[in-house]
Amino acid sequence: MPAIYKFADFELDEKEEMLSRAGKTLPLNHRAFQVLLLLVQRAGETVTKEEFFESVWAESFVEENNLSVAAAFLRKALNDDPKRPRFIETVPRRGYKFIGEVTVADITPVELPTVSAASSEAAQLETPVSGLPSMPPAENVSAPRRFFHGRKILIVSAVCTVALLVGAGFKLLSPDPLDSASSQLFPTVKPAFESVAVLPFAYANVEEEYLADGFTEALTDALSQMSELRVISGSSTAKFKGEGTNTDEVAKRLGVKAIVTGKFEHVNDDILLNLALTDTAERTVIWTTQYRLANKNPTQVQTLIARDVALNLRVANAAAAKPRYQPDPKAYLLYLKGNYYWNRREEASDTGFYDRAVELFKEALDIDPAFALPYVGLANVYGQMSYGSKYCPRTPRERFEIVNGYLAKALELDPTLADTYASMGMSDLFLGQAPQWKSAEANFRKALELEPSNANAQHWLAEYLALAGRYDESYAAYDRAIALEPLSTAVRGDKCYAIWFAQRYEDAVTCMEEVRDLDRAFKRTYWYLLGIYITAERYNDVIETLRTVEHDNAMKKYAEEDYNSLKKALKDGGKTGFLKAYLHIWSREKSPWILAGVYSQLGENDKAFEQLDLAIETGGGGVVYTTAMPLFAPLHNDPRWATVRTRIGLDP
Repeated sequence: MPAIYKFADFELDEKEEMLSRAGKTLPLNHRAFQVLLLLVQRAGETVTKEEFFESVWAESFVEENNLSVAAAFLRKALNDDPKRPRFIETVPRRGYKFIGEVTVADITPVELPTVSAASSEAAQLETPVSGLPSMPPAENVSAPRRFFHGRKILIVSAVCTVALLVGAGFKLLSPDPLDSASSQLFPTVKPAFESVAVLPFAYANVEEEYLADGFTEALTDALSQMSELRVISGSSTAKFKGEGTNTDEVAKRLGVKAIVTGKFEHVNDDILLNLALTDTAERTVIWTTQYRLANKNPTQVQTLIARDVALNLRVANAAAAKPRYQPDPKAYLLYLKGNYYWNRREEASDTGFYDRAVELFKEALDIDPAFALPYVGLANVYGQMSYGSKYCPRTPRERFEIVNGYLAKALELDPTLADTYASMGMSDLFLGQAPQWKSAEANFRKALELEPSNANAQHWLAEYLALAGRYDESYAAYDRAIALEPLSTAVRGDKCYAIWFAQRYEDAVTCMEEVRDLDRAFKRTYWYLLGIYITAERYNDVIETLRTVEHDNAMKKYAEEDYNSLKKALKDGGKTGFLKAYLHIWSREKSPWILAGVYSQLGENDKAFEQLDLAIETGGGGVVYTTAMPLFAPLHNDPRWATVRTRIGLDP
């Protein structure tokens, strides 16, 4: 018969799984409650570690420190000092003893709602049960079952290869379906942690890097769909890949309340994924768990992992998320490999990573043509690959058609993928003959509706708003993007560009120089500074910056010659002399956009419009920048400017 246990001014309600003090309910998770219940039921006796594992973690796969974490959590809830305990005393090398005075009162049993043991996993995920404590769990709410009996302590042993993941079907880490105690939904309240970063998962063998990266990205994406959370993007967390985890440093740089870490390890012939959730304010690991190899599809496993992490972050309705399409396991592995190469594209000195990504995405679709994600991957690769790639489209129109064909197929297969809408927005803006302004904004906002922490969609929406001249909205959107990508020089630099679009030239200089100093190896910042310095009439800075730019690309052989000619031109001819020399340099490169901007600055409007006509007729990504670029500001009073605006889809 359930009972209420009283000690000091605390009450422990066995039926409701509730701890209260002076009538106020204290937060306690299921595992911690069971540990405390066992202690008070055997007050005055030593409860051994073995007994805790047999009772509280029966048939679960668990680490030794799970009990220590639970004990520390309980002491905090009870305001109990381990050095001078009133309630929980440590018995060295054996276990714990409850030393407080306990009284017991029986209560009338009432049947609780349960989840049928025969119900499906999906049904269990969606079945709410009321009357539960509302504290984020300090232990795994769904520890793997079935594999062993009795006490389970992790022992890391022999190393195996990633070949285990293929062969006779895919085997991946997975706990069993939720039982009635672990499938509870938390009430709709503010989450305990409003911000989280998933750090790159570690791996035992280099061959598994793509798998670790894929699981890290999948968890980040899943959490990003939860509107209650601010989830740091993978581009920022990737900077901590391969480093020892200093949670204080990570929390400071990313500005988060919680950090998820993971590591793939080998035990005999199986692979384990060990996860941990750290409270950065308390500097404590509040939850750990392990997922063991099982014959399940990887996306099912990722759904379970995302649910478990969200439950421990105390996100409302975290367990109600429905799993996505379950692709063929081999196709999913190929997709993860393709995405691995796509994400490494900026590391390459050539175009090999683009080509490898295309090949792997297509291999995945050969196996499972109903799998939407590789289509999105192909659209992204074709949208950005350079002309050096063997797969690069020959014309902007061909690029546009290929990208949109893949996106349309992805949308047909799965209309809930935020990345599809975000990529469609970019295609609307940058790849067509003329920007499609309204549909671009609609697609960016749809992406954020589906995935509120989608960093790309937030970044691209901010850029769109700046290009559309909606500067205050753009700055606010950039601030949200920076909160999701705090370490991204690209996002910060683009915000500086938005300030430049508003013709706040000195503010733009200050902003962009700060970004440059954050990461002097990020070359795009220098290209941005060229235009900003010209409109701010800081020509010596243009000369120094161009020298840096030219030394880093195919123009290197001209770098010193151009530097000296610009110095001399500025000294001898001032602004006009400098601009004419600058024009000569870019005439060599035959870039109509840059030539139009320099002609505009020189006041040679006819030549500026001639170059603009050529650039707009050619199409491509530069078209969308035309009306926003301050280099063209001297043309705004010319009657021909209205025609330019009309040609790129804006009101005259």
